[in-house]
Amino acid sequence: MKHNMRWIGLGLAVASNLVGCGEDEKPRNTHYVAAENALKQGCFATNAACHGKGGGTAMLDLGAAIASGDFRSALVGVPACEYDVMDLVVPGDAANSWLMVKLTAPFVSVADAQPPARQFGDLIFTPDASWDESRKCNAGIRGFGQRMPQVAPFAVNAEVLDALQTWIEVGAPGPNDPEFDGGAP
Repeated sequence: MKHNMRWIGLGLAVASNLVGCGEDEKPRNTHYVAAENALKQGCFATNAACHGKGGGTAMLDLGAAIASGDFRSALVGVPACEYDVMDLVVPGDAANSWLMVKLTAPFVSVADAQPPARQFGDLIFTPDASWDESRKCNAGIRGFGQRMPQVAPFAVNAEVLDALQTWIEVGAPGPNDPEFDGGAP
């Protein structure tokens, strides 16, 4: 029942973006709205403001990006702070989007944590041989940072992951982009 209520809530949020549009207003793209709601739920559901004011160690201020009305520009085509070989979001390619790596990649377990080299939650990631670690935007980040979100159990729910992955796979549309499911509009 709880699972169904989340989808009903998401559906209502999407519907509210389509109702009341005047002739000069475009309806908001439903994939964008679902991803925006997923980011709000996944990044700001706790009191941790990791990607709010200042943007945390990776300097990604999703709070400001969402408040601006178009978070797409903060993610699409933007090189990842910890690993600039990958963009945060590659339209049409969730598997090669750093955002999805940070949300789904394996991480150091409590049993395997051996400070100071490895700490619980550190992302386990093998970089491309051509990558130079000195290019990280913040030298204070251990390795590739932590699995997101940084609050235990280092996982977002399936609905959040699905909404973000779908948004990326259909081309990471902006809020007013036409609706389409990948391919040509």
